[in-house]
Amino acid sequence: PFHQTRQRVITNLKPRAPSEPGDVVLVTHGSLFKLETFLTQMEHWNGPASFAVYMNSLGESKPDALDMLEKFLKENQEQLEKASIHLYMEYTKTTKTPSSYPHNPLRNVAMDESNADFIVALDVDFIPLPKNCYEKLHQVLHERNSSLAMEMRARKRIMVLPAFEVYARNGTQVATQDQLPSCKEELYESIQANLSESFRLQRYPAGHGPTNFNRWFDPVVNPKSFYRHTYKRFYAITFHLGFEPYVLAYRHGLPRYWNTFRGFGQNKLSWFLELHRAGYD
Repeated sequence: PFHQTRQRVITNLKPRAPSEPGDVVLVTHGSLFKLETFLTQMEHWNGPASFAVYMNSLGESKPDALDMLEKFLKENQEQLEKASIHLYMEYTKTTKTPSSYPHNPLRNVAMDESNADFIVALDVDFIPLPKNCYEKLHQVLHERNSSLAMEMRARKRIMVLPAFEVYARNGTQVATQDQLPSCKEELYESIQANLSESFRLQRYPAGHGPTNFNRWFDPVVNPKSFYRHTYKRFYAITFHLGFEPYVLAYRHGLPRYWNTFRGFGQNKLSWFLELHRAGYD
């Protein structure tokens, strides 16, 4: 069989104080090899986060693995002050058929332990921009005369966060932080210069195409129309099968991810299809 008998243990290594009403928590996940990536994500997010860490009994469970994790937590206490860390341990009997990475079980752990009214569901490789993204999203959600938070609670409404990919340059394997755009205008210029793209729009348009990036960039492309006409900060997105964006959502009542789905390739698709069928906009 593809999955051998296994035991799973979930340990809350670093709990966080209960969230205040209306708070927004970033929920993400990763293996031990993604600890530094999570640290970078936290530097930009600069807010509360719930991080599920995966460790199995194969390549990632060397005797020093727990020591490595403990060292990381101690050395980065200040940067991780607002984060809670949850260790998901898994025992696998055979090395011939290693288990696939459990994306959805880890997402459920991070979401369940987030202890917040609102969550930002994000993969650990994504950097939230601009810096202090937590503060800015919190302001948008709860700004005076805005009904956004109320609508998300009462009307099953989810905010899609546009995702982009910045190409590596100068012979590097990954883009460096100094190549990241600081605002929408810089991002648009980067795309026009073929230095960035809407996330996998050419390779898998169904995944993020419904975000309608042209509409999102409209204030930059047509600044005159922005001032001439009433501009709505939010616009409706039409769901299509295959859509799997990154989102800000009201956590209570939110369906959990399909826990038995493991491995790569459309691992979030089932969740968004379920949200759509459950009446979420």
